[in-house]
Formats: sequence, C-alpha cells, structure tokens
Amino acid sequence: MEQTFTLAVTHSQGGQHTIDQPRVLAYTSTQPNPEFMLSQLEPGVRYILTIMAVNKKGQSQPMRLAIKTQLEIAGKQTSPTAVNLPLHPILAAVSGLIALVLLV
Repeated sequence: MEQTFTLAVTHSQGGQHTIDQPRVLAYTSTQPNPEFMLSQLEPGVRYILTIMAVNKKGQSQPMRLAIKTQLEIAGKQTSPTAVNLPLHPILAAVSGLIALVLLV
C-alpha cells in the first residue's frame, strides 16, 4: 500500500511539547521514504519534529522528536546549511506502528 510521510516542525516552549494549537513552522511530505531536509532553523532553538505515515486507511500515531539546533560560534561567518535527519530508525518504528494498526 502506498504511503506518504509527513513532517511538521514547531517550536518547543520551555522544553515542553507544544501539542495544543502549535504554530507549524515547516511542513513537508515525502514518499516512499521518510527522508527530510530542513533548512533555515534558528541556532540554539528547541524544536519539536512530528512525523506521521499516511495511507488510504488513515494515518499513524505521530512520532515526536525534541531537538535543539547548535549555537553559532560568535564571529564565525556561516552560510545557510541544511540539516539532514537520518530517519531510518524512525521508518522502522512508523512501519511497525502501521503494521500493528492494520493487524488490530
């Protein structure tokens, strides 16, 4: 069954997940693999990444990851770079959740 993976990026407030009415900063989807590239995240900021798999039967339970971007070093000139997140372990977890939902 064909599936799409979605990623929503929201700010984390005080280290707490902002699940109630989060302001989505970025939203993207891919298929068939959950591979995402994020850019222009602010340095030294905490974010919540919410990943879900979606297919014809519905969507998986959201998997949330709390991350914090690295601080820029003062005086260092940097160009914008993308953050490449290895999500292969997440793919296994999401696939397992989907299989469990389908079995139930």
